[in-house]
Amino acid sequence: MVDAFASCLLLPDRGVAKALRMFKAHYNVQVPAISDFEILLLARFFGVSFDVAARRCEDLELIPRGAGFALSGRLKKEYGSAEKRADQLGVPPRAPIALPALSRQLSASVSQALEGGNVSIGWITDRLGLSIAEVLAANKGRASL
Repeated sequence: MVDAFASCLLLPDRGVAKALRMFKAHYNVQVPAISDFEILLLARFFGVSFDVAARRCEDLELIPRGAGFALSGRLKKEYGSAEKRADQLGVPPRAPIALPALSRQLSASVSQALEGGNVSIGWITDRLGLSIAEVLAANKGRASL
């Protein structure tokens, strides 16, 4: 159920179609059928697991229902995992995703609360599970804390 939700959210139908066209052109894939290679590319491109990408391909009727599960099992049996197979094929790694310690909105609220003297930096670090350095870095450029 989680894979189904993630596949719909993270792999929009138009994005999947454009990506598949791009992959097939780039790698000069002439076969119209979707193979494990294209699913591995989708997984890495969209930052999801092979199973999520395969499920989305099933939902979009690009591969038969159950084919993703079968392919996943085959990759695990023959290569140890889908990730190991992707590495073996030279599929580019997923781009790292940098998440800030504090969102802009939370950072603004923290800064306002600190400037107003409503809370201490110790209280903020304790409640948010951050270090003082992380709070200061997130509020860099704002009024001094």
